[in-house]
Amino acid sequence: MQETENPRFPAFKLPLNLRYHLIRHLDPIELLELALVSRESWRCVQTAIPKNQIKVRANFCYRPTVSIYLGNQKNLLDEHSSVMGIGYMKVRNGYLKKEIKNELYECAGNIGRMTITWIRVWSDYLCQTFNCAMYSVSIHPDHCIGRVPLILNWLNTRQSSIENLFFAGERVVDEDLSVVINNCKVNHYLSISTSTIFDIKPLHPTIKTDYIRLVGIPSISWMSIDNLITFDCVHIDLSGFIFDEMGLNRYLKAWINGCNPRMEYLKASGHFINLEEALHDIELENGPPPKRFYNHHLLDEPFDATGGIRIRRNNEDLATIKQEFVIRPKSQPRIQYFFTFVVWKFKLK
Repeated sequence: MQETENPRFPAFKLPLNLRYHLIRHLDPIELLELALVSRESWRCVQTAIPKNQIKVRANFCYRPTVSIYLGNQKNLLDEHSSVMGIGYMKVRNGYLKKEIKNELYECAGNIGRMTITWIRVWSDYLCQTFNCAMYSVSIHPDHCIGRVPLILNWLNTRQSSIENLFFAGERVVDEDLSVVINNCKVNHYLSISTSTIFDIKPLHPTIKTDYIRLVGIPSISWMSIDNLITFDCVHIDLSGFIFDEMGLNRYLKAWINGCNPRMEYLKASGHFINLEEALHDIELENGPPPKRFYNHHLLDEPFDATGGIRIRRNNEDLATIKQEFVIRPKSQPRIQYFFTFVVWKFKLK
């Protein structure tokens, strides 16, 4: 189908306000299909859709995809997203500008470079069409070997920060993880999951984001208590980070003296901690917790503070500390301990 400058769409004969009203009732894929028809239809879509109303997500994995969806800005997993794979993009490649098509075919002999280029080109096109920044990126380094710095360089070149970044793999090298942590500003949600038999060297990260989830199998070897004390995060979820009594004592004392004032929730799964030793030289508060439950959309279920230990920081904020455990029903059952630290963001009278 050849592009025409005057597609015979009756909707284009409507007054501008009615035309925009009609366009805004289309779903994301319908909007994209309309934008690809002609330059005029592309301009109509671009001007009709409010800025950042549509979210664009890129997934760099074995079968790379780009998703577009409508949804709440804080919604990380929207079931109504429209996912486009390489096949969809290739069929519609003829509608893109000539210079973009040339760039795609220049890398046709290199599968790794080609898939990354497809995702990059289409992500840029979608963000331009829908007048939005890239909202979320998932990187699986096992399927982008040697190309993680290239992906992050593209992302940092096109925008100063991103809302959500997910990084997960089994063959993670120090350089890739270092680029993700130190060269990318994540505003809302950062998730890093590593599973490797080799220890990753200490990276000394200083992280500022709303929510962070770190998973390390067998452990998170690339950060320390000193690094955790410098974090500026609301919600921290650690799996595989080794807390010992001395380290936890240092962290709690740092919190009492003002570290990470935004924090509301910290959870660490690992081994048993002797809380009596961990709370050495820390004054405890008497009485029940100010609230029984702490709830958040990131939690599978509310945290029950009943039976927890209370401490107070120097600015009078209260916190509840609690250690729990579950028995994992494997062939060799094992006990997994969870340490939870909740800050109640109000003062008792």
